[in-house]
Amino acid sequence: MCSKFLLVAASFFCSHLLLAQLPTISSFTPTSSGSGTFITITGTNFTGTTAVSFGGVAANFFAVSSPTQIRAVVSSNGASGNVAVTNATGTATRPGFTFLPPPAISSFLPTSGNFGTVVNIKGQRFNSVTNVLFGGTAALNFTILSDTTISATVGNGTTGDVIAVSIYGAGTSPGFTYTGPTITSFSPTAGPTGTTVTINGTNFTNASAVRFGDIPAASYAVVSPTVITAVTANGSAGNVSVVTPSGTANKPLFNLAHIQSVTPFTGTLGTAVTLKGYNFLGATGVDFANANAGSFAVQSDTVITAVVGYGGTGNVGVSNSYGKGYGASFYYTYPTPTFTSFSPMAGNSDTVLTLRGTGLASTNSIRIGNSYNPTYDFTVVSDSVVTVRVAEGASGSITVFTAGGQATLPGFVFTGPRITSFYPASGTTGTKVNFLGTNLGTVTGVTFGGVPAASFTIDSATGVSAIVGAAATGEVKLTATNGNASVFSFIRVPQISSFSPISGPVGT
Repeated sequence: MCSKFLLVAASFFCSHLLLAQLPTISSFTPTSSGSGTFITITGTNFTGTTAVSFGGVAANFFAVSSPTQIRAVVSSNGASGNVAVTNATGTATRPGFTFLPPPAISSFLPTSGNFGTVVNIKGQRFNSVTNVLFGGTAALNFTILSDTTISATVGNGTTGDVIAVSIYGAGTSPGFTYTGPTITSFSPTAGPTGTTVTINGTNFTNASAVRFGDIPAASYAVVSPTVITAVTANGSAGNVSVVTPSGTANKPLFNLAHIQSVTPFTGTLGTAVTLKGYNFLGATGVDFANANAGSFAVQSDTVITAVVGYGGTGNVGVSNSYGKGYGASFYYTYPTPTFTSFSPMAGNSDTVLTLRGTGLASTNSIRIGNSYNPTYDFTVVSDSVVTVRVAEGASGSITVFTAGGQATLPGFVFTGPRITSFYPASGTTGTKVNFLGTNLGTVTGVTFGGVPAASFTIDSATGVSAIVGAAATGEVKLTATNGNASVFSFIRVPQISSFSPISGPVGT
C-alpha cells in the first residue's frame, strides 16, 4: 500500500514538472533605465510567471506577451543588479541591469511667486531633466545651469511641490506657494451656448478675462476672490481659463469628455473595459492611443463600456461634437498568434499566399523555410488574415512573427525554378556558364545583366548551361514557364581584341 502511494505521488509530481518548466532569460532591453520604463525580457518558459524584479525590487507591472517575452515596468524604488523571472518551478536571473535614479531637489528660492517669477532650484542629477513643474503645472521655461542648479520661470502654476522630471523619474520638493489665480472646480462641466458656469478657485480679484477653450465668455462676474460666474458663448469647449494681472488659471475641460480611470488598464484585442469620467453623453468615438475601439456603449454621462480594437498603448480618448478629451492611459498587450491555414499549398516566386489565424495584426516578419520576406512583401489585411509574396526558392514551414510571439505551419512547396549555384562567376563573351538548381526543365530564356545569352541549353531538370553574349555584368536571370529565378551577380571580364604597335621601348 505504501509503495503504491509513493508511485502515485511520484507520478503526480513528475507530471506537474513537465507542465511547468524553469524559465530562462537570454536577454533584456534596455539594460539601464529609471523608474516607469518598460523593459522587454526575452527567454523561455515565461507562461505562468508570478513575479518579475530588477535588482531585487519587484516590477511595478509586468505582462507576459508570449512564452518567450515579458514586458515589465521598473519600480520607482528600483535598484541595479539581476533581472529575475519567477514561476511555479523556480526563478531565472540574468545580471547587468543598471537602475538610473531620478533627480533630487534639496532647496529652491523664492518659495512663492506668480506668473513670471524666476525660481533658483538646487539639487542633484539635473543634467537629464526634461521638464520642471510648480504644483503640477509646467514652468514657463527653465535652464539647466549645471548638474546641481536649475533656473525656472513660473508659468500658470499652482501651490504644491516643485518637480524636476527626467527620463529616469522625478524629484520633488514641497512648499511652493503660487500667488496667481487657481481654479479648483467648475460646474456644470458641459452645456449649450448661454450656460452659466460657476468657477471656484483662488486669487480671482481683478480678473480681466474668462475663456472656454479659445472662446471668450459671453459675460462674467467676479463674485469674490474665490468665485466667478461666466456665461458660455457659441462654440465654447476646452480648458476653462481665468486671466488676472498675476497670471492665468486653467482647468480641463468644459464640454469635452474627460477620462479619470480605465478598468482593466491593460488588455488585448477584444478586451472589454470600463471608462469612468465625465461629459460622456453624446460621445461619437472611443480610441486607445488613436486605435479605434472595436465598439463602445455610453452607459451614462460618467460611464462608457468599450471593446479594445487593434493595438494602442497610451492615452484613452473619447470624442464628441466639440472634439476629443483624454485622460487615463491603457497598455495594449499583443496576443500570442495562432496560424490555422494557408493557401495555395504550392507556388513559385510570383505566388501570393493567404495566411489565416488570429492575433496577426502586429505581424512584423514572415519566414518561409529559411527565407525571410522583407517588410514590403507582406500585407496585414486584418487580425486574422495576412498575405505574403513567396520569395525565390522559399520552401518548407511558414512562420509568422508578431509583437505577441510567433506561429508556424509546415508544408509549403516551392514549384518554381531555383538557382543554387553557378560557375564560373565571371567571364567574357562566349564563356559557357553552368547553372545548378531545381525545377529548371521549363527554362525559356537566360540573361546576363539584362542582356540575353547568346544561347542556352537545358541539360536536365537540375542543370542549365548558357553562353555569355555581349555586355553581361549584373543579375543573372532564368525565365521559365513556372516562374523566374535570379542570382547576383555575374562579372564580365574585359576583353582585349587588339593592340598596336606590337613592340617598342620604354615610354612607347
